[in-house]
Amino acid sequence: MRPALFSFSVFFFLGTLSLFSQDASNPDTGQGVEKVRELPSFSRETSFGIRGGANVSRVGFSPSLDQRLTSGFFAGLAFRHIEQQYLGIGIELNYLQAGWSEPPVNGKQYMQRLTYLQLPVLSHFYFGKRKTRMFFNLGPYVSFLLSVEESGMPPDELALYPHQEADSPGEYGLSGGIGLSRQFVFGRVQLEGRVNYGLSNVFRYDIDGTFLASQNQIAELALSCYFNSPF
Repeated sequence: MRPALFSFSVFFFLGTLSLFSQDASNPDTGQGVEKVRELPSFSRETSFGIRGGANVSRVGFSPSLDQRLTSGFFAGLAFRHIEQQYLGIGIELNYLQAGWSEPPVNGKQYMQRLTYLQLPVLSHFYFGKRKTRMFFNLGPYVSFLLSVEESGMPPDELALYPHQEADSPGEYGLSGGIGLSRQFVFGRVQLEGRVNYGLSNVFRYDIDGTFLASQNQIAELALSCYFNSPF
């Protein structure tokens, strides 16, 4: 099921690209002129930007594990191109924190912090006037594990703690978000709520492994600023 969801998101994004290529391959004809007359306010957009914000995360374990949401942050670079009205593509490169924490026991709370380099590739849909828009983002992502940090307990107790560190070098999943954006002279500012749902495990599974499944589940609130491209 999880590979099927990821495959669907990839094909969905490729379908968006095919729409772009079909539009670019059509020569200017009378029909094209008529289309421009119908959509006089549309012009192609290419922009580069920065994004950042806060998130909360957990890991979907099987067997289940009693845990608490863990707060973190993310920051990154973004590119977006809108070739057709209401439809665009976006690529991001994000530094992102994830992980989970367990309920406090005797004043000590175990937490495992996972830091990733995340690459989402998104289909971008928007509605509304040129200045103010409502939008949706949907597409696959891949993440590469940069570091694992355990905290909340003394080092001697951590060494005896039953949980191992996350050991999968990367993961993949599906990202979906909704938000509002506003056009300014320099570019566009947007606020977005997004969910990243992992479709692969953060722990490698083996016959002696603790967990049969372990997927990242991250909710984030992002503020982004896209600057108009001179190209």
